[in-house]
Formats: sequence, structure tokens, C-alpha cells
Amino acid sequence: MEENKIAIKAREWVETPFKNQGRLKNVGCDCLGLLIGLAGELNLKTKSGSYIKDLDQTDYHIIFDGCKLEATLDANLNLVPEIKSGTLGLFSFESNPQHIGI
Repeated sequence: MEENKIAIKAREWVETPFKNQGRLKNVGCDCLGLLIGLAGELNLKTKSGSYIKDLDQTDYHIIFDGCKLEATLDANLNLVPEIKSGTLGLFSFESNPQHIGI
């Protein structure tokens, strides 16, 4: 899918308030909720062809060990050589991957 379509759709979520484990545009979401919501709206698929929205999980705390998230992303999404509009980024705090963004 074209990166610009992802970025345009992501901007529709900008005013959505933060809600841990939230998944609803204009109601509340967290960073994973944004990814799952966008993936559902755009029918985005993993590198094996399954739907990204089917990878959803809500068994995490607001501050968590991001190794599981990183492993899931690595196993299911393609690494891109450069960051462009619409690229998913994984961010680490104190060497712990724990935030994703578009």
C-alpha cells in the first residue's frame, strides 16, 4: 500500500485521546490501538498475507517489556530501508522497545 494513504488515514486519528488498550478512533486508543485501527480500516496485511488487525493483543500494561512487541513486528512486517511518510516506527526508552508510531 502506498505510504501516503497510510499517513493520510493516520491523520484522521490525531484528535483521538489516549486510552491504554483503546482501539476506537475519536474515542480512545494507545499506540498499538492506532496500528490495529489503521490496519483494520485499510485491510493491511502481514508479509505472510494475514491481516495485521488479527495480531491484536490487549494483555499488556501501560509500561511493558517490549521484546514481545518487537518480535511480533519483526516476524510479521517487512523492514524498510528508509523512513517515509506512513512508515511504522518502533521506539525504545532506556533500551526497551515500547512505543510505535506512524
